[in-house]
Amino acid sequence: MFTESWFRFWAVSHHVVGFGHIGNGNLHLNVATKQLDKNVEKDFELWVFERVAALQGSISSEQGLGFLKRAYIGYSKTP
Repeated sequence: MFTESWFRFWAVSHHVVGFGHIGNGNLHLNVATKQLDKNVEKDFELWVFERVAALQGSISSEQGLGFLKRAYIGYSKTP
């Protein structure tokens, strides 16, 4: 998934970073842009959520999903 995100978002950022937890398989993806760009943020999040759903993964981890992303829980769990 990291490689896919790197190719997909290379045009808006040459700094696509992935890191995670080997033990539980959690992956964190970041696209660093020179300035905050809400359009890139929305595009990236939607793309990640759709890819995770297609892979039958989960968009939350040990800390839960969080208040700001609660509308997206349907991508991986029954609301």
